[in-house]
Amino acid sequence: MSSDAESRIGQLKGALRLEMGRLLSGLDSEARAAASAAIAERITNSEQWSTARVVAAFVGVGLELDTLPIIECAQRQGKHLLLPRCLSSTTLEFAEYRTCDVLESGRFGIPEPMADRPAESLRGIDLVLVPGLAFDCFGGRLGKGAGYYDRAFAPMEKQALPVLLGLGFALQVTQRVPMTTLDISLDAVVTETAWIKTRTFPT
Repeated sequence: MSSDAESRIGQLKGALRLEMGRLLSGLDSEARAAASAAIAERITNSEQWSTARVVAAFVGVGLELDTLPIIECAQRQGKHLLLPRCLSSTTLEFAEYRTCDVLESGRFGIPEPMADRPAESLRGIDLVLVPGLAFDCFGGRLGKGAGYYDRAFAPMEKQALPVLLGLGFALQVTQRVPMTTLDISLDAVVTETAWIKTRTFPT
């Protein structure tokens, strides 16, 4: 990809981040809670969830959906639950989070697994719940710009990838997310109103 094309995509991503930030800021706490609960119900009642032994989730912060119901469900059902941990400005790893654990504040103030929990192989994960600012119906995802998930999963062979589900509110689904060859594609996007299949993927 040429530098001009990369620059153009970067500009489009920046504009979309601003737009999504505006939309998310307009979502009140009551609507956010209701939508988060609906998303959790869709996820935890799905076949993909029921067959997954190892699940990587995330802790929703700020304007993101509340993922606590999903995390609690995983713990109740005895799933091996992993949460992301930022090692540096470029590197993301996943470590176990147990019911008795205390989450520590990591980079950007995001709660992370305790430092003494060892990192686990990405190849052992069955299902990854992926945060984002914007999603589309083609598997496109727009993050906050650090590229953590892209760097973690893009190098993996397709056959070794876990199921990647983007989680977000319906208002975060846009017509098309600008993507580069370095950006990972999602298997599906789950919102409070729909399960959006983006590849050949059962729902």
